[in-house]
Amino acid sequence: DARVSFTLPPTLRAGVETQITPALRAEVALAVELWSMHDEIAIAPGSIRIEDVAGGPLELRDVTVPRDYKTSLAPSVGVEWHGPQLMLGAGYAYETAAAPASTVTVRTVDAAKHLFAIGGGYEADGWQIGAALGFVQLADVDVTVVEAAVPALSPLRETPLITGVNAGSYASYYLVGGLRFARRW
Repeated sequence: DARVSFTLPPTLRAGVETQITPALRAEVALAVELWSMHDEIAIAPGSIRIEDVAGGPLELRDVTVPRDYKTSLAPSVGVEWHGPQLMLGAGYAYETAAAPASTVTVRTVDAAKHLFAIGGGYEADGWQIGAALGFVQLADVDVTVVEAAVPALSPLRETPLITGVNAGSYASYYLVGGLRFARRW
């Protein structure tokens, strides 16, 4: 009966759109993700144990993965132009990091990010085709040995190790794309 428990954040979003001309719209928005509720991941292995080993059987102990996340904010702005058959759009967003630098790992690379997106579409005779491309650049994160706050998970030890295992330099970016095909009747 192993259990893993953690709290995922609710998200609040609000935005305002204005129609500048009949074909041109602009929007500003703000998303608030309450990651501060995500303080740890608790793993309770229950009655799981390792048998048929020297010194065994070995009972697995509860493990806690510290997260200590912060609430993140993501303001954004976008524009859309709708012609008779062609649609074009572009947007930008900035998002603050939820994870403190001391808890960034290869498992959870998080940092302040810039998001850029463009897209477009075409519609004729009830058929629609669209494409979008986005680029996300995360800020580089350097975690020193002194700052590293993610311990080695050691479910077999009576006393958990306190040595941080996440020291290092982290850099990341994402390139995402999408296609859309639709038919309207």
